[in-house]
Amino acid sequence: HHALSFIGRLYEIERATGDVDAQARYAVRQQYSVPLLSEFGDWLDVQSFLPKSLIGKALTYTRNQWEALNRYVESGVLSIDNNAAERAMRPVAIGRKNWLFVGSPAAGDRAAILMSLIESCKRNGVEPWAYMKDVLQKLAAGPSSSELGLLLPDRWLLDNPRQRWEIDKIRRNEREAKT
Repeated sequence: HHALSFIGRLYEIERATGDVDAQARYAVRQQYSVPLLSEFGDWLDVQSFLPKSLIGKALTYTRNQWEALNRYVESGVLSIDNNAAERAMRPVAIGRKNWLFVGSPAAGDRAAILMSLIESCKRNGVEPWAYMKDVLQKLAAGPSSSELGLLLPDRWLLDNPRQRWEIDKIRRNEREAKT
């Protein structure tokens, strides 16, 4: 419980930064997170558990990953965790067995390209269905090579601002409302 309270306080600091810019987040982390991480590290150093117990394994893992766990305080741009990357990979992990027999290696390559585009859309706040429909129609018309760059999700959104994908913001607000 004590370790979880340290982690909870670190996440509270992150939530308190809200939508501030990277410099302000860095300053807050230096003022509040760095000392708290130091206190957490000191606490970990004096703990002793059976090495093969669950808490012992967790303690060993934490100490072995200490440098990586502290990396986020070195910049205001970095996230405290890798949850965004984990969420982006979740559809791939869930569907892996479903796609085991996708048909052929070429079909697997096409599926990977489509999934990458869809995840890029989500990451850039683009509604995937509207993007795919519009881009596939434009590709069928045979755009020039200079126009292809404009079909990337982030650039496409500049020309199609009404197709902003808001579901992540809605879900985040729902989660925050529950807490």
